[in-house]
Amino acid sequence: MLKESFVHGRFQPPHYQHLEYFLEAKARCSFLWIGITRYDIRDFLTCSVAPHREFVLSNPLTFFERVEAITSMLMSGAVQRSDFGFVPLPIDQPERIVDFIRTDITCFTTICDDWNLHKIRVLEKLGFKVISLIDRRQQPKSEIITGSHIRDRVLAKDDVWKRYIPQGALQVLEGIDFANRLRRLA
Repeated sequence: MLKESFVHGRFQPPHYQHLEYFLEAKARCSFLWIGITRYDIRDFLTCSVAPHREFVLSNPLTFFERVEAITSMLMSGAVQRSDFGFVPLPIDQPERIVDFIRTDITCFTTICDDWNLHKIRVLEKLGFKVISLIDRRQQPKSEIITGSHIRDRVLAKDDVWKRYIPQGALQVLEGIDFANRLRRLA
C-alpha cells in the first residue's frame, strides 16, 4: 500500500463513477489527494483535446463547492476525513502542476476517452507514475456516467440526473440549487 497517491478531475458534478474511482484509489493508499482541475472556473483556458471543458456551462461548480460535495460523498461512504485532502491541479497548464503536488506521488486515473490518454502523457512527461485503475473504453456508452450527461438531464428538467449522484454530494448540490444555477447559465 502506498503512503499517498492522487486522483484528478473536474467533477462537474461528482457522481457515482467518480466515487468508484476515489474508493479504488483509496484502497491502494493511506492518504488520497484529490486534484481538482479547472479549479478557477473564471479562467477560460482553451483545450483542443477536449474543447467542451472550456465552456461556462461545463463548469458550474466552484472549487469550494466541489470540495464540499466530494467530502460529503466520501464521508457518507465511510472514508475518514483525515484520509483525504484536496489540491488544485492545473492540467491545462502542466508546468504549474508541480506547484501543487510532488512528482513522487503516484497518480491513479481512469480512461474513458482520448482526453484521459492525453492527461496520462502530460503527467508522465512531468515525471509522475500514472496507474490506470479503470478503463471504460470498451463499456457501452450507456453505462458511462459523464458530467455532460448529468448537466444535459438537469437542463431538460429530467430528475433522473439525481440517480447518478451519491447522497452526500446530492445534498450539497440541492443545497446550492444546482439545477437552477445550471439553467441560469444556459
